[in-house]
Amino acid sequence: MKHAVVALAGLGVASEKVDAYYRDYATLTTYGFGLEPPRPSKYEITAANWERFLGQRTSFGSYCDFFDGAGESAVDSLLRVAAAWEEDHDALRRQVLALTGDVEAGIAGGIHPELARSGLRFRIASMLGGGHPLLYRTPAWIDDQDASTSWEQPYYAAALLYLAKPGDFIVLHLVTSLHAMEQIARHLPADQQRDAVRYFWIGMLGIACSGADFPKRSRLEAPHAEFARAVDDSGLEGVWHREWARTVSRAVEEEEEHNPKLVYVMRLLWRRSGGRSVCRTAAAQFTATGPDPGCWTRGYAACASVVDVASAFS
Repeated sequence: MKHAVVALAGLGVASEKVDAYYRDYATLTTYGFGLEPPRPSKYEITAANWERFLGQRTSFGSYCDFFDGAGESAVDSLLRVAAAWEEDHDALRRQVLALTGDVEAGIAGGIHPELARSGLRFRIASMLGGGHPLLYRTPAWIDDQDASTSWEQPYYAAALLYLAKPGDFIVLHLVTSLHAMEQIARHLPADQQRDAVRYFWIGMLGIACSGADFPKRSRLEAPHAEFARAVDDSGLEGVWHREWARTVSRAVEEEEEHNPKLVYVMRLLWRRSGGRSVCRTAAAQFTATGPDPGCWTRGYAACASVVDVASAFS
């Protein structure tokens, strides 16, 4: 919700309307209930104990207070994963199901018990924990250029994934979380910024593979062929501004708070990239409200099993 407020302000929405949006969402979210009040921190987080309580639902507020004080392109990497998935789809899907289908085995193998409360998060953690050589093959573009340049590659790859699966609630989060990670990484030393890009890339592929429904290579090649070099004609600046104005207007009126986030990030990218058309096109592909997060607290058994999810794509 905090990101949605930042996004609305960044899109030029009047402060009174941003305040009203927050109040309305806090009272009744798109999931049918209001936001819970902040839980008091159980522990005071300090320099001596901050690592001890990571991953536990005990001290979020205290953590906030503490932390206040040229080679292969990303698309080449993405297409290689898609090709491998398509070439041996059944075997890879069986591997994903084997990695992600047993909660007890996953916890015994080191996955944090908190993640077992969410089928989605557990699947992603299991996929990354078990891994696959395709996920961990470090793309040359990460090591061969400055991190400040490398961020553009996963942004473009995430946008292609989103156009291959328009409105996908999970892929949308790859776009918006990438923006958040870039802002955080700016405060790191240069070598750690490169690591941040690398780790996000691995996580992005793991998330994309964890649902056992990675897009076919052709679904990625088609938008890539259209948008690889496409830039909106600067001579039609008025046209593009009117189109953005319509997209922003739609986003502002959306009850689903992830849509203004999408538009905010894509418009920032469009501006700094000199008007890449893929940003404008992706921004208009709105999502619907995702799965009810209430199922996360009712245990994995109450959620659809991975096998059921995967069978839908058979």
